[in-house]
Amino acid sequence: MLRSLIVLSMVATVPIAHAEKLLVKGELTFSFYGVAQLRECGTQRQIEFGVMTSTPYFNFLKRHDEVAGAQKRPVLAEVEGELSRTSEGRFVLNSLRVVSIAQGKCKG
Repeated sequence: MLRSLIVLSMVATVPIAHAEKLLVKGELTFSFYGVAQLRECGTQRQIEFGVMTSTPYFNFLKRHDEVAGAQKRPVLAEVEGELSRTSEGRFVLNSLRVVSIAQGKCKG
């Protein structure tokens, strides 16, 4: 009986949403609410940035603003993280690390 309860409690703690580690490249935009989003090159799927700690987030914003400039040029970013899907069907990149940011657009 005790083993059954232990197994059940272990199964209950398994995350429902599957997340895969991924390197994503795409055009960077911000939603109306200020959430960073990436439109992936090739697939065109919209991927939201998950939670970032403050220092990496502010460094990311500073670098984005430098690249975009006052003219708000398009920005191409390469980001690594765990891709998951919310219950609403949105893609979210968590535990992320910004690999590169440069001026540009997806080709094609």
